[in-house]
Order: sequence, then C-alpha cells, then structure tokens
Amino acid sequence: MKPRVRAGEPETVGRPSEAVDTGLLRSPGASAYLPAAALAAAGIGLGGAGAALPLETTPRVILLATALLAAAAAVAAASAAAVRHRLLRPLNHLADIAGSAAAGKDPQASFDVDVDALEPLSGAVAELVAEVGRGRGAVRANAILEGSSDLTVILDPQGRVRHASSAADTMLGRPASWLTGQMLAGLSHPDDSARLEDLRRRVEEGAQPERVEVRFSHRLGQEVATEVGAADLRGDPQVKGVVLNIRDVTTRMAQEQDLLRRALYDPLTGLANRALFREHVERALARLRRTTARPHAVLLVDLDGFKRVNDSLGHAAGDEVLVEVAKRLSSLLRPGDTAARLGADEFAVLLENPSEAEAAELAEQILKVLLFPIVVQGKEVVLSGSIGIALGELGDDAEELLRNADVAMYTAKAAGKRQFRTFEAAMHHAALRRLDLESDLRRAIDSHELFLTYQPIFELAANRMVGVEVLVRWQHPERGLIQPLDFIPLAEDSGLIRPLGRFILEEACRQGQDWWHRFPGHRPLRLCVNASVRQIEDPRFYDEVAAALDRSGFEGANLTLEITESLFMDDVEAAVQKLCRLKELGLKLAVDDFGTGYSSLSYLRSLPVDVLKIDKSFVAGVTFGVEQSAVAHAVVKLARTFNLQTVAEGIEQPEQAAELQAIGADLGQGYWFSRPLTAQMMDTFLTDELSRHQPVPPLAEARS
Repeated sequence: MKPRVRAGEPETVGRPSEAVDTGLLRSPGASAYLPAAALAAAGIGLGGAGAALPLETTPRVILLATALLAAAAAVAAASAAAVRHRLLRPLNHLADIAGSAAAGKDPQASFDVDVDALEPLSGAVAELVAEVGRGRGAVRANAILEGSSDLTVILDPQGRVRHASSAADTMLGRPASWLTGQMLAGLSHPDDSARLEDLRRRVEEGAQPERVEVRFSHRLGQEVATEVGAADLRGDPQVKGVVLNIRDVTTRMAQEQDLLRRALYDPLTGLANRALFREHVERALARLRRTTARPHAVLLVDLDGFKRVNDSLGHAAGDEVLVEVAKRLSSLLRPGDTAARLGADEFAVLLENPSEAEAAELAEQILKVLLFPIVVQGKEVVLSGSIGIALGELGDDAEELLRNADVAMYTAKAAGKRQFRTFEAAMHHAALRRLDLESDLRRAIDSHELFLTYQPIFELAANRMVGVEVLVRWQHPERGLIQPLDFIPLAEDSGLIRPLGRFILEEACRQGQDWWHRFPGHRPLRLCVNASVRQIEDPRFYDEVAAALDRSGFEGANLTLEITESLFMDDVEAAVQKLCRLKELGLKLAVDDFGTGYSSLSYLRSLPVDVLKIDKSFVAGVTFGVEQSAVAHAVVKLARTFNLQTVAEGIEQPEQAAELQAIGADLGQGYWFSRPLTAQMMDTFLTDELSRHQPVPPLAEARS
C-alpha cells in the first residue's frame, strides 16, 4: 500500500513528499520555473475566498501543490495536447486540496493526499521542462551556426542544397536563399566535384571519411579553397539529410604554398633548389629501374670567375647576373627537364632519357649562351662556365649521380675551364687524390715543404742576367717533387692561393734583399713574381705586398708582378684601379702569356702595365718562317707602339734567341740560358756572372 502524507506532520516524517520534490526540482530545466513557484507560494489566492494563508502556517503540501500548479501553468501552453492531458487528473486533485485550505479549513487538520496522484504530475512536468529546454537548445545551436564563419549546408538525397547557413554570403558571395535548391557539386571546381560526391556517398553508406579539399567558385570569379566534412543526419526528423561543414582555408593554403616554395625553390631565381632537384633525380632513377629507357643525365654548371662580379660590382649586381643565367639556362631545356640552382654560382640540369650526344650538345649550348655579355649597372659582364656530365646507370642513387657530375665538372675546370667533361670512373680516383692533395697543401704551407726556384732572365742584346722569375715547388714527403701545374690550380679553386701567394712574395723579397747584401758588385736582381687574379682582386693584397717589401727592405722598384689577361675579362675599370694602386709601391707590372687570353687589344693603351711576355708557343715558331713567327713579330711591334718592354719565354735554342733579338725583343728566358735554380744554385750562378761581366746596369726602363 502506498504511504500517505498527513497534514500537520513534521517535515522529517514526510518522506513521500521528498520523492515529489526530487521529481520536480531536480528535473532538467526545473530551475527556470522556481521563480514562478516562489511567487505563488508567497501569497496564495485561490477560488473566491481571497484569503491569504500565512507562510508559516501553510501546510507543506499546499506550498508544493501551488508550486506545481505555477510551473505547470507556465509550460502548459507550449506543451503538446497529449502531455497536457496527463496533467489534468493530478492537477485537479491538488486543486481540490488547495481549495479546501483556502475556504477556511483548519490548516493543521488531518487530511490525506494520494501520492499516486503526485507521481505522474512530477513526470509530466519533467517532460515538459525537458521539451522546452530542447527548444531553447535548438535556438541556441541555430544561433551558433548562423554566426559561424564556416558554411553549413544540408543536402537532400540528390545532392541539392536544402538549407544553407548565412556564411554562404561571406564565403561564396551568394545568399543562402540562392543556394537553396542548387546542386552543390555544380558550384565546385570540375576537378573536385567527383571528390565532393564521393564524400556524400560514403557518408550515406555509413563510412566515417576524413575531411576533403574542395574548391568552390565565388560569385566574383575567384576560387575559394575549402575543407569539407560530412555527417549523416537523414534519420533526424528535424534535419533529414546529409550535413556538410565547409571551412574556408584559402589563406592557410596560400601560406602553406608559400612555405612550400621557400622549402623547395630558390628564392632568387625561382629554379628548384638542391632538395627538390635531388627529389626529381631520385624519382627519375626510380622510373629508370622499371623501364628499359636510356639513362638520365645530370649536368652540373659552375660559373667561372663569378666571384669577381661580387667583389667588383657588389652582391646586388651578382644577383642580377644569377637571375639572367637562370633564364638562359631554362630557355634551353625541353618540357619535363629540370633546372636548379644548387647554391652560390652552381646550377644543375636533369635531362630525362637523353643520349650521350644530346647531353653533350646541351652542354655546348650552355657554354655558348654564358659567353654573351650581361649588362649590369651599365657595365658588360662576360662569364664562362665549366660543366660536368654524369649519366645515371641502374643502381645509381641521386647522391652518387650528383657526386659524379661534380667530379666531372672539376675535371673540366682543371683542364682550363670553358668546357665540359663527361664522368668516367678514373675521374673519381683522381678526385680522391685531389682531395688528399688539397689537405696536404694546407699542411705544406706551414710545414716548410714549399720552396722557391729562380729562372734567370737575360738581356738579349748584351747576354747578361738582369732578373729572375720566381717559381714555387713542393717537396711532398711521400709523393716527391710536385710541379706547380699540379697544385697551383688546386690552390686557386680551394682559396689556398692567398696564403700560398703571401709565402712566395715574402720569401722572394727576403731572398732578393739577401743577394743584394752578399753580392754588392751586382745590381739588385729584378724579381718577377706571379700574382693570381684572386690575389689582385682581394682588397688585402695591396697591404700584403707593402708588408713584404717593408719587412724585407727590398725596393719596390726591383719587383715586377706578373698578371694574366683574364684579370681584365669582367671589369677593366675595376682592374685598372687596383693595378694603379699597386704601382704606387714603385713596382712594375707584366702581362704574362700575352696573346693567349681574352682581353681586347683596345684596352692595352689604358692598362698600367710595363712589360709584355711573349708566350712559349709563339717563341717556338720564330725560326720556322714568316707565318709561324708572325705572332711574335706582332707582339714586339705592339709593345713598341705602346712603349712597353718584351720578354720572350721558353727560349731553348740559340737560333731562337738570335731571331728574337733580331726582331727587337728586349729580354728572354728559357733552358737555353738556364733551368730554374734553387737559392743555393743561384749563389753559384751569380758568382759566375760577376766573373764573366762587369757589374750590369739596372734593368732597362721602358723604351722612350
């Protein structure tokens, strides 16, 4: 039997009323109705009595009933008819009790309340509260969706838009009302519409696909990059469709593309960088393993003399040159080939499936286009290149192919630059030896393995020694004597030419001053020291020459620096400025191997040089008729025109010396006079010279 609550009993005894209290006050959303219940409980006026019951004398059940009545009245109008009907019986029962109390019945009198009447009332009110709560939640959710920057659409089974949020206007430039009834796939990029339809299909089949990237068209014509997610809510009576969440990722994707370009492309030239080029090579080699096609080719292109551009015109001018080189390189490639800038002045090309002849033909074309002058800051810059070619074979990887091309490129440089070489296995062993030699050379400069020799220079008319050319030799502890042609180019490429050149200059000046003191009967010998282009372009070279003269006490007037014509290839004005400053030290300048370089004779008048040296190749033909001696004759005549001295190199026969003297050459050197001598051997040679001749006057000045 159900327990009953009797009026006037203490609250601690009324356990059934707690169940009623729990059913109402702890149900979802009940707090929304407490204010109304509290007002009703504070002053009850029911029926026609109009009597207000004091709060302290009102039975608890009356207060509870009144609160329930107020709460029920607040929601009854919004509830469904079936639910409202469930309230009638328990509410009427409570109304009778409340009416009796209001009519004057003793509030402390004992009367019964049927708990069975309270339980359905509690459940019904809780259901109404939840229903209203859901309505409010739906309003709140709809407000959030409408305020979101993401576009939410509901699609019907055919893929038409049934509903769209207001974000459509911002994202696509079209109002939501316009989207309704449209096929959403028709608004996407043609390449993405199938992806969008596939997303909807997979969702309808119960799958949980990831978000997909879809491009939509904006009303103004631009593409909008989005990410689309989907959920199947066809079973929800309030939705009845597939819901898509569309997020605009245009800005994010643009940032990602920018980061990708920075990571994979050279920012200056726009070509692929080393990482991307290597990836392309790896993919090409992977395809080669699956086919029987011809091997791929990698061409490594290094600019000869680019450092001079940066040093003379500045890095901004150097960047302009690199951009122009990249354009010329790209213009020669076939579709599908890849050009890259690997760093500094080094470029690379990937040719897919060329023949060896095709790779060689491209290398020749690159060498030709590099020779065309590049105008930078109003000046013409002329560059050349050295190219290494490596053909990819089965089993090669990208690192190996690039290394082989690099080895071939350095082989081309060592052979004289402005040419290309195709990799051969023997080159790899030579490269390893070269690497070891470079390491040994660094050590040799500080460990006294290098020493100087001196080749006498004679005045042809008087047959007297007037100077020496200073030559460096390397006595390797394991390899023996190493000739200059085997390590000077290595020093140039590795940057060791500066410490090596400083050693040569200081030791030569010291030795020249020593001879002056020990052979007072002989005029100081003119020292002719070779200076590389890299040394002269170095802004510290002037100070190094001045320091060598100052420390040794050797007179600058007795020093000649021999330079090559390549110094004037890029920027004649800058070269002239550097040479004029060097001449402030009192020294003379000679152009070595004149006629074998690339400078224009029109520059000769403006160059601050004093001597032209006739190359050995021209000297060899002076006794073989007019044609073969024509160059030597021309150089001598040109020197006279510009008031310069001439020195003939490589004289090996007395007939050559006689012919050169006859055509007017001033000085000569070669095996006919003497081989290069060590310092100790020169002591003996000088003693013999003093015994054969009276003291000789200083080296003849330039012809008047």
